[in-house]
Amino acid sequence: EPTGREAGDRVGWALALDNGELTMGAPGDDGAINQFFDSGVVYTYRLEPVTATFIDPTLHAPWNDPANWDGGVVPSTGDAAIVPAGMYPEIGAGVVSTVDTLEVAGQLRIRGDLSVETSTTIASGATVDLQSTARFDPSGTVTLDGLLNNGGPVVIDGPGTISGTGRFINDDELRKTGSGTLTLGPGV
Repeated sequence: EPTGREAGDRVGWALALDNGELTMGAPGDDGAINQFFDSGVVYTYRLEPVTATFIDPTLHAPWNDPANWDGGVVPSTGDAAIVPAGMYPEIGAGVVSTVDTLEVAGQLRIRGDLSVETSTTIASGATVDLQSTARFDPSGTVTLDGLLNNGGPVVIDGPGTISGTGRFINDDELRKTGSGTLTLGPGV
C-alpha cells in the first residue's frame, strides 16, 4: 500500500501484471513530502505464488470463478492448482489459464487453453478430458496415472516427459514444439 496517499494521486491509474509482478502508476503523486508537484510515481509489488484448491463439486463448474477456489483466488502464472477427487471443474471455451503446477485427482474438462509451466500430475482414477477446441500445454513433466483423453491438441513446448501407469487416448494431435525431446514413458 503506497504511503502518504492524497486525493489526486490517482494510484492505480495504470496497472500491469507480468510474471507475478504488479506495476501500478500514480501519475498525480507529488512524492513522499509533496516536493515534486504531480511528478508521478510507479509502485512495483512482487506477488507471492499461491496454492489454490478447487472446492465446487458441481459438474463442469467454471475454473475461472474465484468463488470456486479456496481463498477466493483463481490460480495463475506461478501458482499451484489442485483439483481434488470429487471435483469436476471446466476451463470453458475462450478461457486462457496458466499455472506453475497442476495436480488432478478429480476430473478436469478443458475446452479453452491451459498451460502448465513445471509439472502436471494426473492421479489414478482422475481424468483430464480435452474437448475439440482445447489446448493443453504441459511443459516439463507429466505424471499420468489416470486418464488423459485427448480430443483437442496437446502441445508440449520444450523438453517434456509423459510417464506413468495411466492411459493416453489420442483422438486429435500431440505436437512437440521448441527444443529438446518428448519422451513417452512405459505404460503410457
